[in-house]
Amino acid sequence: MRPMRELLGRLLLLGIVSGCSTHAAIRPKTAEPALPSERVVGRAEWLDIQLAPTAYRHLGADPQAGPWRVLFSEQHHYCPVADSTYVIVQDGTLFPCEWRAIRP
Repeated sequence: MRPMRELLGRLLLLGIVSGCSTHAAIRPKTAEPALPSERVVGRAEWLDIQLAPTAYRHLGADPQAGPWRVLFSEQHHYCPVADSTYVIVQDGTLFPCEWRAIRP
């Protein structure tokens, strides 16, 4: 009798755990806000981020070393991008990015 009770207890626990994990998997994910798109009008790159003007860097948030490539928009914003993006994005196209204001 005792082994049967232990088995039922384990099955009940397993059912509760699997029910909770199923509920979490079914829960809808919140939609991420879309990045704003701005028209690309230019670009610049530096072999090392330390060579880039501070107007195009966020000290403490951006990398300390390595190449630095940015796109410029017609709204006078800039967007740091990876080297592959830098060569693919064409001037005159809309590009979604977390555009940053150029610091004075």
